[in-house]
Amino acid sequence: MDELVVGGFLPVTTIDFPDRLACVVFCQGCMWRCAYCHNADLQSAVSKSAIPWGEVFAKIESRKHLVQAVVFSGGEPLMQPAVVDGVKQVKSLGLSVGLHTNGVQYETFRVVLPMLDWVGMDIKTTFSDYHKITGQAGSGEIVKKSLALLLNSEIAYETRTTISPGVHTVSDILTMAGEIAAMGVDTFALQAYRAARDDLYTLETKNAPFFSKEVTDKLKALFKRYIPRHH
Repeated sequence: MDELVVGGFLPVTTIDFPDRLACVVFCQGCMWRCAYCHNADLQSAVSKSAIPWGEVFAKIESRKHLVQAVVFSGGEPLMQPAVVDGVKQVKSLGLSVGLHTNGVQYETFRVVLPMLDWVGMDIKTTFSDYHKITGQAGSGEIVKKSLALLLNSEIAYETRTTISPGVHTVSDILTMAGEIAAMGVDTFALQAYRAARDDLYTLETKNAPFFSKEVTDKLKALFKRYIPRHH
């Protein structure tokens, strides 16, 4: 069995698993190179600073009475088949397991989904325009298939889109929101664009159109739970 390649470990967080104190395992590797990625150091499948999974699991085990959950994030955790065994090991400790995923690894997602307690799925844009962000033809259709699988399960979830003003328009966001709402999505978060090279004023200016009252009202009407994250 290949060992899970871990690029980072967060021992405690209050924001990565709803209503639970959690650890986060940042899995190394992603098949996409989205221009606005905030974890670019995790894109490569290898890392000179990788943390052995055995060491990470020992840390999780030592915290099992302090936290209630472990979240596998990335990168794209499902790029590594070894994540399935990692999830099983964490579940053996009696902890809940969450997953952050882009939805493109459908077969691995299908295997691991029944073991999960919560899923955060990134929706990049309208399914027909996915290739403009990912550079991978047909990627939107695979994600759509994974989203349908998630919606047909009884697993708690959140869908979310991170804005990139150089890529997205308000129209893109509203069209995409309509698409996933029509599929049955009832929980959606819109996350603000952030970049180290932009000052606060510039960031607020770029994000403002996406969080206007008009757009917010339309998104609230589409979803049972709409979560604006613009701070």
